Amino acid sequence: MKREVPLSGDEILEGDFFLFDYIGHNEDMYLRQYTSMTEIEEQITNGGGITNPFTTYQVVIVNGEVKEYEIYFTNKNDGIEYKFVKDLHDALPEYQSIGSTSRKQVRREYEITDVKIVWIE
Repeated sequence: MKREVPLSGDEILEGDFFLFDYIGHNEDMYLRQYTSMTEIEEQITNGGGITNPFTTYQVVIVNGEVKEYEIYFTNKNDGIEYKFVKDLHDALPEYQSIGSTSRKQVRREYEITDVKIVWIE
């Protein structure tokens, strides 16, 4: 549901755990409140989280401060753990460059599994 009146930035938020979610392709923005870090971690690492191609970025806010993180995943194709890089790893499986004239199905070299979050202190 979209707000009739956008937030001004002067609102006071009560709570300790928030996740700001931006979906760039349609410019949707969500600020969701959670009851624990575990809930935030589950949201970020699930299939609709940061590894989802449609999720542009997710910002964690804990006790009024932005909390930085990195994402790691296991590549199902080779069993190796990699650091998730949004611009590199979030292309859809059928992605081909715009200039490609090939009609051959492109096989992605990775399949994201076992996503985990590492908090940066």
